[in-house]
Amino acid sequence: MKLTLVLLITTILASNSMLPSDIFFQSPTLSSLNLYSLHKNHFIFDDDKNKVIIEEYKDEQGLIYWYRNIQTPVCLTGVCKEINVGIYWRINGAFLGYEVYGEPLTKTDHSVFQISDYLLLDTILSNNWSVLREYDFEELLVDSTASVDGVTGATRKELAEEAVQDAVYTTYTLWHKVNQGENEQLKRLSARQLNSDSSFLEILLSRGKKEDLGLIMDLFAQGELNNHRLIDGLILDNLDNSNDNSLKELSYKALVNVEFSDFNIQKELSNKFPLLKINERMRVLNSMGEDINLGKDLYQSLVKDLEDQNLWYVANVVKVIMKYPDQIEEVVNLIRGYRESDNSLLNKMANRFVQYHNIQ
Repeated sequence: MKLTLVLLITTILASNSMLPSDIFFQSPTLSSLNLYSLHKNHFIFDDDKNKVIIEEYKDEQGLIYWYRNIQTPVCLTGVCKEINVGIYWRINGAFLGYEVYGEPLTKTDHSVFQISDYLLLDTILSNNWSVLREYDFEELLVDSTASVDGVTGATRKELAEEAVQDAVYTTYTLWHKVNQGENEQLKRLSARQLNSDSSFLEILLSRGKKEDLGLIMDLFAQGELNNHRLIDGLILDNLDNSNDNSLKELSYKALVNVEFSDFNIQKELSNKFPLLKINERMRVLNSMGEDINLGKDLYQSLVKDLEDQNLWYVANVVKVIMKYPDQIEEVVNLIRGYRESDNSLLNKMANRFVQYHNIQ
């Protein structure tokens, strides 16, 4: 373990000599990427509701990254020194890495950060659920009257592992500028890019990485992404995903915005439906609703379940197929018989079905 850390530190120090002269430190995740600016500025709002500039970057694959330059004062024993840091985020709003420009970061006694401090800060900034989110600025020190990052105040014990030693304010300030509210705003920026350029969507899907697929379905579920055949395919593919429950759950959440009136989607769904468990089929039916313009393929797939033993599920099938114009006689007779069912919902749906089709 120690040998690995030594090698990592040696590599970073060596790479620093090859960085542009104004970059004092760069996260290892950044040094492994070849990012270039598109010189396109976007805007989000910081914690104080001020508009801040976000710059768009890309890598050699065409993937988007977000960048913000942060210049802010940090007070050390009464003397405020401005730090100059660049923050990078991935397309899903997750922290990617940071750069320190010009001069090294400093601590309480004005000593400079060591490489281990920079690496620790990198790890802390990567933790979106750090306990730092639970504290206000005034609560960071045991003695609330002590000067920030100053020699008279001690960092709270519970924050010791969540901050660089003797640099709690620097850590706190950067963590909040990386994680507090920025992530969701950056995801919305990403959604705009995905909507404006379908080739970008194709790049993400071709990579097949969990974080990319999850981002697409999450944004679609929130109504941030326009309907697209590739997104529909992604959602349907994950309905029976037995390898990743999180992606599977996102696919069901995203179903609500799928264009079920599209007969091509219905045909794909009719093939997928028999592979799903009853509770999963129920979720699909709830997403479709009863006003769907049902096509022949999906209708024929659904009516196969009308004799299922789960009568609550059968009732929902009846509700979805109710307005289909060309009902099969066998189906009509079966549903007519359900008017005598002891299941209240099935009884209700069967009677509605009979009345809708004016069946005696």
